[in-house]
Amino acid sequence: MAYSKALLVDDIRDFLGDEPWETTSTTTTTSTTVAVPDGTKWAAGDVGEWTYSGTVGGELFLVSSVSSNNLIVVRGYGGTTAETHSSGDRVLKNPTYYNIHIVEAIDRVIESMYPTVWTSATTTITPNTTATWFDSGLSGTNLTGLIDIIKGEQRYGTTSQYIGTYGSVSPYIPARSIQFERNLPTSLVASGIGLKFDWGFHHVSNDVTVYWRVKLTPTVAGGNYSDLSSGIVSEMVALGAVARLLRAKQVLNVSEQRGGKDILQMADYMRERYLERLHQRHMFLMNSIPPLPDQRYLPGSW
Repeated sequence: MAYSKALLVDDIRDFLGDEPWETTSTTTTTSTTVAVPDGTKWAAGDVGEWTYSGTVGGELFLVSSVSSNNLIVVRGYGGTTAETHSSGDRVLKNPTYYNIHIVEAIDRVIESMYPTVWTSATTTITPNTTATWFDSGLSGTNLTGLIDIIKGEQRYGTTSQYIGTYGSVSPYIPARSIQFERNLPTSLVASGIGLKFDWGFHHVSNDVTVYWRVKLTPTVAGGNYSDLSSGIVSEMVALGAVARLLRAKQVLNVSEQRGGKDILQMADYMRERYLERLHQRHMFLMNSIPPLPDQRYLPGSW
């Protein structure tokens, strides 16, 4: 599961109808001179954006003056980070919506989807007949974004095709108990999250796979949002971000193409579409990776 950050920003700009004029440039981190193919296309006061290059991405520059095909600029404009860019890197001229604001909107939407939408994480527990508490094995955003537990599974034997379950979301699936506890001493369990199997294990040595519900996060790795995927999830985030950006434009009253009332109506329409996708995703998750009824003590249902 991953979705390109650059592609998601493009998706949102497409929804917004934001299609700024594009060119290329080259510069260094500290240089205030930006070489472009045609300086006549630029003027003092223009804003350029390196949307897709650099480690952080989305650097803005403000043009102070133009000398032939060289732009004299203020780097790292608008709270962005000045970075090194290579010859041929794409530059957008005067985008209506800056990358920094689009990414902020994406982050807010992802964070606001909890607790309606979630994702899953897995860890493994190795049985030990002398231990009482077992460390969850969670770390990073899976630990900080932990919601609760889904279930545990364990094979009965080395060649057995049968799977033993811990906790159950169905009265028709026999399951052994699993106790899930937060805020335990790290001297007892390293992550502070512990599991207890009061009714023992289905098998004395096979690993138990534990499935957890965790929050979606706006974590980006390798240029991709780690918790997003193509399809309804990325579309849902794009629609939510568009609604936020349109509403912000209406509040600031800086639109050049529509009146504030029209923008507000479009924002409400996009929000309705976002909420529809949110509900669809919630129902899908409730059927595919639902939470267990009682998240503290999870006995079998029979």
